[in-house]
Amino acid sequence: MKTTTEGEVVFLLPTPKPEFQNFSEREILVALSKPRSRKHARIESEVSRLVGEYVANFKAYVAEYGRDAFLLQITVRWPIEKIAVRLMMAAVKTKAGAATTH
Repeated sequence: MKTTTEGEVVFLLPTPKPEFQNFSEREILVALSKPRSRKHARIESEVSRLVGEYVANFKAYVAEYGRDAFLLQITVRWPIEKIAVRLMMAAVKTKAGAATTH
């Protein structure tokens, strides 16, 4: 997270390693659904790394700004970020749903 000169808080996404930035969304989804090759395993590992970092950043954002974090808009630059953000949000929603049922 960072604060701009206008006081706006920006949620920063850790950058995917350069070798993963140009994969298409389809290539990434195939790799996640059928991790058969070394290339697919590397893609799956990078997505997992990104999701972990995104979750950590999101938790820090929630700790700082509370429930307003759910109004957060995230801009992605590459397909791998889009997929990792989707997975992160699914994990957050699952966790939030579990917390409200107990």
